[in-house]
Amino acid sequence: MSGKKERITVSLDPAIAAELKAAAERAGAASVSEYVQGALDARMVRERWLARWRAAAGDVDPEALAYARRALLGERVQQHPQAS
Repeated sequence: MSGKKERITVSLDPAIAAELKAAAERAGAASVSEYVQGALDARMVRERWLARWRAAAGDVDPEALAYARRALLGERVQQHPQAS
């Protein structure tokens, strides 16, 4: 990333702002901005990777995604009725 930064303003719920400040401090970030920059960098890397995946392989099969959610997250996924 470049050394130059652009200032933006974000409005947050006070409870979320307090959690964000505490998380930045726990992480040892020099500032909340540094902490947010790191989190956004990581998020954007994942989004770019997912975009490349989808371009190469297409969207994930909904049934496979439902199975993965059940297996990994214990989510209950409602099955869609089959069209007759």
